[in-house]
Amino acid sequence: PPMKNKTSSHIPVVIIHGYLATKEMMVPLKSHFEKAGFRTYTADLPPFNLGDIRLLTLKLHQNIKEILAECGAQQCDLVGASLGGLIGLYYLKKMDGHNWVRRFIALGCPFKGTWAALAGIAALGLISKGSWQTLPQSPFLKDLEEGDLPEGVECISIYAKGDPISPPERSVLEGAENMEIEGLPFPIVHQSLIFSDGVFEKIKEVLDR
Repeated sequence: PPMKNKTSSHIPVVIIHGYLATKEMMVPLKSHFEKAGFRTYTADLPPFNLGDIRLLTLKLHQNIKEILAECGAQQCDLVGASLGGLIGLYYLKKMDGHNWVRRFIALGCPFKGTWAALAGIAALGLISKGSWQTLPQSPFLKDLEEGDLPEGVECISIYAKGDPISPPERSVLEGAENMEIEGLPFPIVHQSLIFSDGVFEKIKEVLDR
C-alpha cells in the first residue's frame, strides 16, 4: 500500500463530476489520488448534472457534511471537473463552503461560460437548466462572478491549451492561481484533464504543499 503522509491521511479529497458526466467517469482520477495515498470520494450527485447548479450545490453540501463526519475531518480538498468547478465555486462563494474547504481545484471549468453549452441547449434545453446557466453572460454566471474569492481557501484553476469546451480565456478564475497545461491530445483535450498523468502530477503538487 502507498505511504500516507499527514496531508492525505487527514484531509479527504472530494471530486465533483461535470455536465453529461457521472461519478463513475471520475474513477480514473479517483484512482490516481488513491494510489498517491489520498482518501478520496466522488461527490454523490445525479448522473449527468443536468439540473440547476444551485440545487446541485445543495446536494454537494449535504454530501460533504457526511464525508467529513465519516472521516472525522474539519475540511476537505475539493476538485471540480468542468461544470463541477462551477458547483464547487458556488459552494465556496454562496453557501459558506469556505468553512469546510481547504483547497479548491478546478479542472477545465468555464468560469466565464462556454458556447459549447449551445449544443446542450439544442439537445436537452427543455430539461437542463444547467445548459442555460453555463452560457457566457448568463444571469447565473454574473451572480457567481460577484464578490471576491473567500479568504482562507487556496483556489487553483487548471485548464488546457486547445480545449474546445473550456478554452483558457474562459477558464481563468480571478483571484485564483491559474495554470495552463499544454500537449493534451486533440480533440479530447477537455476529457484528457481527467485521465492525464501530467495533469494529476500538477494537482498532486498543489495538494502536497
